Amino acid sequence: MKCFVIMPFSETSHSVDGKTQVIKSDEWTYIFTEWIKKAVESYKDEKIVCERSKTIQGNFIKGIINDIYNSEIAIVDLTGQKPNVYYELGIRHSLRLGTIIITQDFNALPSDLRSYYCFSYSYSDKSHDYDKFFAEFEKNLHKQIDSLLANINQSDNPVSDFLNLKHYNQVKEKEKQSKILLKIINQLHFHLVYVIGKFKAELTDKEECIQKPKLFFTFLDFGYMDNTISQIFNLEFDSFDSQDIENLQSYYLNFRKELYHIHQYWEGTRVNMGSSNIEKLMERLENFLKTSQQKLDDLESLKKKIITES
Repeated sequence: MKCFVIMPFSETSHSVDGKTQVIKSDEWTYIFTEWIKKAVESYKDEKIVCERSKTIQGNFIKGIINDIYNSEIAIVDLTGQKPNVYYELGIRHSLRLGTIIITQDFNALPSDLRSYYCFSYSYSDKSHDYDKFFAEFEKNLHKQIDSLLANINQSDNPVSDFLNLKHYNQVKEKEKQSKILLKIINQLHFHLVYVIGKFKAELTDKEECIQKPKLFFTFLDFGYMDNTISQIFNLEFDSFDSQDIENLQSYYLNFRKELYHIHQYWEGTRVNMGSSNIEKLMERLENFLKTSQQKLDDLESLKKKIITES
């Protein structure tokens, strides 16, 4: 996972307890390497690589938007109210979720940003203050990362509220659910095709079976079929339209119900192998096959809807 840091490069000044504090360019490099990068990469639940833009002429035009967009997490330091930092924050908010705002002066933050992922930190250039201040900074940053990764559906800025942007983890979760759903549909298609083929094969000897009654096939393994399809009832697919999931569930229940009734009649036929019972069982197979193409088409339609949503 990649974290991109948007922060000042040049000297800034801001107010701390009513006093003006100046942070020079080399101090910002120190804050990046010994505070932000160090704290991000000490996060234990996920391997995160932390980078910031290189101070190269023309870099913003050529590469910074790519970095802003392709980083799962962005940390933005608004200390000093630098216009270019706000500009890059606006770009990030317009492109994707996953942004944490930090500042040394919380009171200077615009009010419409304070309710999202942000916190203030205390900075001192005195070495004896470092351990205490860094420990607090690291704890707060890890807390924000935890929250960010856990709440994959939660907006982190006013722009995403309006545009309904997708969080990185939300996208990944939908990809995961999509793979499971497509696997279920493919398994269902396999069972349907198997049943169609089996019934067609039995009907090729229909007249002989009626004239010389015999137990002409062993029925399906319902346990295996139910186990392979049961995930559509046991798992959450909240990244997809609930109606599409319900339609898929109904499709399987109807398919399973038809097979159950045929199986029940087959069980009765095993007890009484008369020609009339064999003939009626054959008719049930034929009735199933009359709608088999529609069943295949309906399943393909459900599959296309899932793929489209993905």
